[in-house]
Amino acid sequence: MLHFLRRGRGASFHEFDLAIGPASDLDVVSCLQLDRRRRNPLRAVGWRASQAGRFEALIAGAAPSVPRAFFQPFLYLTIRKP
Repeated sequence: MLHFLRRGRGASFHEFDLAIGPASDLDVVSCLQLDRRRRNPLRAVGWRASQAGRFEALIAGAAPSVPRAFFQPFLYLTIRKP
């Protein structure tokens, strides 16, 4: 099942693991999708009910120590390497 879940997005935290170190050690400074949902409660509710939101919850369950920003459909994020 874990192998199947790793195919979830075109680019995943596994690529970050290979390029700059473990994704769980990276400091996600900002993520556009998460920020927009945080500022708009209706957007957040709609996201959780959407197919994409349910898929995010599924793949996030496979790697709970990885920041949620890596499970978004688009990786509009800013990270800081420790």
